Amino acid sequence: MTRSSQIADEAFVDAVLNEVARARSKFPQPNPTIAALAEEAGELAKAMLHIREGKSTDWWRVYDEAVQVAALALRAATEGDATLGVVPTRENCFDG
Repeated sequence: MTRSSQIADEAFVDAVLNEVARARSKFPQPNPTIAALAEEAGELAKAMLHIREGKSTDWWRVYDEAVQVAALALRAATEGDATLGVVPTRENCFDG
């Protein structure tokens, strides 16, 4: 790994953690996490396909959508989805 790719990775992770904090404040549980994750994954795919198809050259749109997907994946892994009754319990989480 090059130093520049390490810096880019760290900046992405920082952006994800900032998005998680913002989203937890704006959309606390119970929140339809899995539905939001599926929607954001679709938006990420669409942003990438638009570049491939020549409809866009906006890589930052791809980046922003990827941040949102990663943030929602983190929330799904750590919070579950209370709207579905699927949440971590003491028996099945890593902080118990």
